[in-house]
Amino acid sequence: MIDEKRRLEARIATHEEELEEEQSNSEVLLDHSRKAQLQIEQLTTELANEKSNSQKNENGRALLCQNKELKAKLAEIETEQRPKVKATIATLEAKIANVDEQLENEGKERLLQQKANRKMDKKVKEQILKDQDI
Repeated sequence: MIDEKRRLEARIATHEEELEEEQSNSEVLLDHSRKAQLQIEQLTTELANEKSNSQKNENGRALLCQNKELKAKLAEIETEQRPKVKATIATLEAKIANVDEQLENEGKERLLQQKANRKMDKKVKEQILKDQDI
């Protein structure tokens, strides 16, 4: 019976050692699991940041492409409109030249009319003086 008791106590001690070893292993595995979970969370955050940066870069590229297209369209419109603008400017310059010429002619006519009016006034005054003398 004593042998049986010793054998059972030895078995209990062995089981207790195995239990402690398993608990220690469990704690180590739990610690590794926590560290792995932290790494997963960190990598998930980094991945989300990278996706956000990638989306921003893609949007930037799209805006650059759109900007290039708009610049090309503007250049095309400017090229198409340049002859029309030049023609309009030429037409307006011709109208200005005509108006300037008309203005100059009207000024000359006005001077001639004023001269004629002075002569007529002089003649009228002379006639009035003659009439008074009679």
